[in-house]
Amino acid sequence: PDYLPGSALLAQARADIARLAADSLHGRGSQQEGHLRAARYIAARFRALGLLPLNPEGPTGLAAWFHPFSYPLNVIDSAQL
Repeated sequence: PDYLPGSALLAQARADIARLAADSLHGRGSQQEGHLRAARYIAARFRALGLLPLNPEGPTGLAAWFHPFSYPLNVIDSAQL
């Protein structure tokens, strides 16, 4: 199959993993914006693979791949103290 040793697909998968695990992304942490660099990389790879964003009526370019959301980060619930 395509993932046999020496295949181009396996080499690309390894390159993608190496990029996403790189120290330059700071563990995809939000303090250093590694998460943004990782997200842009993944969006660019999706586009290169010919995938289409879910909402064709939405933003264009790399922005089409993003769906903003919020979540609590490092929140301490005083009831658990």
